[in-house]
Amino acid sequence: MCSACVAAQREGRTPPVMRHTETTTLKVCNGCHQRLPLSDFHLDRRGGGKYGRQGRCRACMKVRMAEYQRDTRLRVLRHYSGGSMQCACCGESEVDFLGIDHIDGDGAQHRREVRPSAIYRSLIKLHFPSGIQILCHNCWQRGFMARAHTKTRMAGTRQRKAARQRQTLAISVRSACSGKYPLRM
Repeated sequence: MCSACVAAQREGRTPPVMRHTETTTLKVCNGCHQRLPLSDFHLDRRGGGKYGRQGRCRACMKVRMAEYQRDTRLRVLRHYSGGSMQCACCGESEVDFLGIDHIDGDGAQHRREVRPSAIYRSLIKLHFPSGIQILCHNCWQRGFMARAHTKTRMAGTRQRKAARQRQTLAISVRSACSGKYPLRM
């Protein structure tokens, strides 16, 4: 490659020579073994290969990534369910209905630390930390609503208690001012 092509590839741009060869040059995909134009292949960040393209075409890479993500999810579900692949609450075993639940309710923090699409990979990378359980989406929603209801009920209780204290204080101040009752605090 000439220096212009090397500089363009280093900056992440398509080298000038490759722009002309993308439509005319064909490359064999390592996945489907079809001869396809270079435009059907992603750029290889490592700069490998004759044309600086990945070995598999875009369609084969899409299928491969979907399989990888499905296998990663199943591995996490299998680990946290103890191999039974069922909901910890109701026993639902349909894999499409199952998901992870952070027992301590710190799932939002976990999603902030890693991309939501990489949660399963992060659990594997962290060697399956504790504090996770497998629930079906119905049981997860029921638990989420119960936690939310408890929080609002507690907030309502605190607000009512504070209102009663203010009311009692107002009554005691009025009574003390009238001289009828002694001031109590």
